[in-house]
Amino acid sequence: MISVDTTGGQKVDTLAFEPARYSPEEIETFRPLRALLRRAIKASDFALLGRAATASAWINERFLPKPRLTDIETIGVCHGAVGVQVAHSGTVVGLMFDPANEKTSDNMERAMHDLRKSGFEPSIV
Repeated sequence: MISVDTTGGQKVDTLAFEPARYSPEEIETFRPLRALLRRAIKASDFALLGRAATASAWINERFLPKPRLTDIETIGVCHGAVGVQVAHSGTVVGLMFDPANEKTSDNMERAMHDLRKSGFEPSIV
């Protein structure tokens, strides 16, 4: 996974951070996501895991927006990432890659290059 701190080191005080209050529509959206997550884990399917994480990340944007999430996700898509994940009470965005894919190492290098070129300071986790 490639990790990007989207706020340049600014911190979120998680103890003072007000928990998300999801709308009924958002709660309903989480139901199929939980099922998708269970399927992903049961099948060890990183693509499904990435889809669930990405959907959850976008739901969380209403509560704690991540600067330039679209840019990060676009770079990931261009380089074979299976999805994005976010800290729901922090500032980090991660690009998720399938470790079983033989192209992952090269894809991650290319993604790191493009992230740096776009002004981010990524790290591999």
